[in-house]
Amino acid sequence: MREPLVWFVLIAAILFGADQYLNKQNDQIIVDSAVRQRLATLWETQTGNAAKPKEIDSLVQSWLKEEIMFREAMRLGLERDDTIVRRRLIQKLSFLSEEVGVNTNAETTQDVLSSYYYAHQDRYVTETRYSFFQIFFSSMEKAEQHLGIFSTIPEKWQLLGESSLLNQSYKEITYAVARRDFGSEFARTLQTLVVDDEGWQGPIKSSYGYHFVLIAEVKPEQQLPFDKARARVALDYADQQKSSSQADYYDSLLEKYEVIYE
Repeated sequence: MREPLVWFVLIAAILFGADQYLNKQNDQIIVDSAVRQRLATLWETQTGNAAKPKEIDSLVQSWLKEEIMFREAMRLGLERDDTIVRRRLIQKLSFLSEEVGVNTNAETTQDVLSSYYYAHQDRYVTETRYSFFQIFFSSMEKAEQHLGIFSTIPEKWQLLGESSLLNQSYKEITYAVARRDFGSEFARTLQTLVVDDEGWQGPIKSSYGYHFVLIAEVKPEQQLPFDKARARVALDYADQQKSSSQADYYDSLLEKYEVIYE
């Protein structure tokens, strides 16, 4: 009977000692040169000035307060069932998982980017661009009064129309820019216009009123060569790597868990 009792007391003593040691370790906060240097670097990054000794002491005290409050909150389990903390931790883990196995743009070889480019060529196409002149009228009635004039290209056309904040000429703008500056209806109509050396086209409705438009040039969409698209290709490739890395990381985590749907 004595031997089992001795072993029981010995194991209990070891467990008690280990618990006390770990608790003591958890109660220790070491403020060393690495902590001070990290705080000083953060201060300099944010302010642009090197931290003075008094400022470092103040930073250390602020950090110490945060560390103690954080540890106490964790000890009390305050992070549990907290949606904000949960989302933040998930976000941080997602960021970390994105970096696993991801090469930087500088490390990515020309061959890899080239292969990615040719596999996704449809992404690297310039948009159709429009160059045109426009004359503005605030109402359809005023625009219709000038229909005869705009059957040809009148001299001193810049003097016609009403004043507005819009430019009289636009060079190589895309559909998106036209929609932003003139509205969706004008941008859609602009896509149907052709280069016409004989006269102006319109009146065309916009968000502001009505316009006579003279198309100077239409540059159709074109395939960007690899050397022109390389910067975008590198960014897209890096994004794809991050997404792939995150998905692989999640799959590896999922294998550790038994998911029961009830």
